[in-house]
Amino acid sequence: MDTGTIIVPDEAIPSMKPVSNRIKTVVYARVSSNEQRKTNLETQAERMVHFCEANGWVVDRIVKEVGSGLHDERKKLMSVLNDKTVARIVVEHRDRLTRFGFNYLQVMADMLGFEIIVANKSIE
Repeated sequence: MDTGTIIVPDEAIPSMKPVSNRIKTVVYARVSSNEQRKTNLETQAERMVHFCEANGWVVDRIVKEVGSGLHDERKKLMSVLNDKTVARIVVEHRDRLTRFGFNYLQVMADMLGFEIIVANKSIE
C-alpha cells in the first residue's frame, strides 16, 4: 500500500495453509500366536516407536494384533485402513502387515494418499 503496509494473504503464509486431514502416524505390530504375544509383540511395537522417533515422526497410535498374516479379516488392521486421518502406517517387516499381496496394499495406499513404511526391508 502507499502507507508502506504490506498485506500478505493467509494462503501465502505456510502455517496458515490448510492442513491435510491426514495427520496420524500409526505403528502396526502383529504376531501370529498368543505364545508370541508376551515376547515379541511388545518389543516389536517398541522398536517401531523408536524407529518413528528417529525419523522425527510423532506416533499417534500403536496397534497390536495377534492373528495370522494370511487372515484378511483382522479387525484392528481394518480399523487402521479405514481411518481417513491416518497418514502413515509403520511396520517392522512387510509380512507384519500381510503375508501375501503387500504390493496391492501399497498401490491402494498411494491412491488413497497415505504411506506404508517398512522399517526393515532386508526380509522381503
